[in-house]
Amino acid sequence: MFSIRESDLPGIGHKFQMDTTYGDKLVVVIHDDGKRQIFFFDPENHDEYAGVATLDDEEARKLAAIIGGMTYTPKALQSL
Repeated sequence: MFSIRESDLPGIGHKFQMDTTYGDKLVVVIHDDGKRQIFFFDPENHDEYAGVATLDDEEARKLAAIIGGMTYTPKALQSL
């Protein structure tokens, strides 16, 4: 089961931490200036991040639409 935890980052913005069903850890930071950062953590050591992607507002919204299935629905889900 996945879980999402939220916390304020005073002077920076808001943080969302997700532990996925597959055992991955992701952190999304939404900065007050609109910048978004997605941190990917090492699967073997959830205390060490392995990479980060930084997106502007438009890029973040487009990625959200893609991940949310607004542009493509997987064939397996179409049959449900």
